[in-house]
Amino acid sequence: MSLKTVSGNLQEHLDSFILIGYTPNGDPVQMMWAPTPRDIDSLSTNLQKFILDTYNGPPSHGGI
Repeated sequence: MSLKTVSGNLQEHLDSFILIGYTPNGDPVQMMWAPTPRDIDSLSTNLQKFILDTYNGPPSHGGI
């Protein structure tokens, strides 16, 4: 599947997105769809939160 196809499929289901990963060949992939400045700001905020949450580790649920 081409990256163009992946982007089109994601745009059908998501208002905006950031995709970061690697192809099966190990090539890096960086893709963003954000049609408005507000979407760009929202994605940036959510990405920062994701990175901080990941860096700090999973939340402790005490005794699970």
